[in-house]
Amino acid sequence: MLRLTLFFLGLVSLVSNNPLMAQADNCPNHADLAIEAMDRVTDVVVHDIFTPPVSSRIYAYTALSAYTAYEWAGGKTPFTTALNDFPPAEPTLMQTDHCPSLVMLGALFTTARAMLFSEEMLDAHLHEMVESHFSSLGAADIEKALAYGSAIGQHINRWSQADGYRTTRGLDRYTLVDEAYSWEPTPPDHMDPVEPYWNKIRPFVLESADQCRPPAPTPFDTVPGSRFYEEALEVYQTSKSLTTDQKATVWFWDDNPFVTVHEGHLVYAKKKVSPAGHWMGITTIAIRQSNATLEKALFSYAMVSVGLADAFISCWDEKYRSNLIRPVTYINAYIDPTWEPYLQTPPFPEYTSGHSVISSSASTVLTALFGDNVTYTDSVETLYGLEPRTYNSFLHAADEAAYSRLYGGIHYRPGIEVGVNQGRKVAQLIIAKFL
Repeated sequence: MLRLTLFFLGLVSLVSNNPLMAQADNCPNHADLAIEAMDRVTDVVVHDIFTPPVSSRIYAYTALSAYTAYEWAGGKTPFTTALNDFPPAEPTLMQTDHCPSLVMLGALFTTARAMLFSEEMLDAHLHEMVESHFSSLGAADIEKALAYGSAIGQHINRWSQADGYRTTRGLDRYTLVDEAYSWEPTPPDHMDPVEPYWNKIRPFVLESADQCRPPAPTPFDTVPGSRFYEEALEVYQTSKSLTTDQKATVWFWDDNPFVTVHEGHLVYAKKKVSPAGHWMGITTIAIRQSNATLEKALFSYAMVSVGLADAFISCWDEKYRSNLIRPVTYINAYIDPTWEPYLQTPPFPEYTSGHSVISSSASTVLTALFGDNVTYTDSVETLYGLEPRTYNSFLHAADEAAYSRLYGGIHYRPGIEVGVNQGRKVAQLIIAKFL
C-alpha cells in the first residue's frame, strides 16, 4: 500500500508539472459553466419529483463529482478524498492532459444520470453545453475529456452505492407509533411518512446521524396552560393574525416539491424546487455576485451541498426518534377542530424543523465561504411566480426561512429554534474540517 501511495504521489507531481499537459487556451474556464450545469440538474430534480432528503443526496453527489473531477484534471487533491469512506482512486483517475471544465461536465452528468430518472433530459443538457462552450475543441479531444470525466463520475457513483440508500428502499413499511404525543398522517392527503429510515444513510462528514443530536422536545401535555399547550396555542394564534409580508414569507420558503391543491372535487399537484434546491440557488447568486472563479464555484456547490445533506440526515434522525405530533393534529384535537394551517403540513414528524436545520447549515457554510453581512436578492422562487426578496446576510435569510414555519402553522417554536442550533452545529463541523 505504501509503495502504491508513493507511486501515485510521484505520478501526480510529474503530471501537474508537465508543461505539455497544461490546460489548452481554448478550454473555457468560467463560473457560468458550473452554474449552468447545476441549473440543469435542478431542472431535472424538479421534473422527476424527489422528497427533500433525497434531493439533498442528489445535489451532494453531483456537486462532489463535478468538483472532484475538476481538481483531479488540474492535478490537485480535492477535499472529497477526506469524506467518509471515499474510495481510493486509481492513478488513471489523475490526468491533466484534458480540458478540466469539460472533464467536470462529464463527471457531473455521469453521476446525475445514475441518480435521476430523466436520462434523456440530462443527455440533451450535456449535448447543448458541449456545443455551446466547447466547439473550438476537436471531436477527439472532447470525446477523451468526457470519457475521463465519466470515469470519475463512475468512481463517485460506486461510492454513493455504498451509503445505505439502496438498503433503505427495501426496508419494511414504517409502523406508526400509537401514542398521544406521536405523529400521525396529516390532512389533506394523510400521506405515509417520508423517509423514516434516512438516519441509516451514511453522512459525508458527521461521524454518525446523531452526532449533533438536539435536546428532547417539550414534554407532551394537553392541559391548558401547560408549556406544550402554550406552544401549540402560539401556532394557532399566530395563524389568525398574519401580516401580508408574513404570508409572502410563508410561500417564499414553502419549497414543497410536490404540493397537492384541492379545489372542490378537483385535486392536482404543483411541482416546486426543494429546500436543498432553493439553497443551491442561493449559492448560485453568491457565486455570481462575488465574481467567483470556476474552481470557487465548484467548491462552493460541493461544500453547501454537503452541509445540506448532512443536515437532513441529522434532522431526520431526530424526527423519527422524538416522533412528535404536528400542530394541525394537536390543535384539531385540543383547541379548535376546524382549524387549518396556512401552509400544507408535510408528511413527517414535527421535531426538529427541517427547513430550520438545513437553512441554518447552508447559511453558515455560505457565510464562511463568502462573508457575513452580504446583501443579496433571492430570485430563486420567481420561476414559480413569487416576488424576489432581499436579505442583508445569508443568516438573515435562514432566520426568515425558519420562522416561516411558525407563520405557516406547521411547527412549534422549539422545533424551529432548536433546529437552527442543530443545523449550525452540523455546519461548524464541516467548516472546521475543510475551511
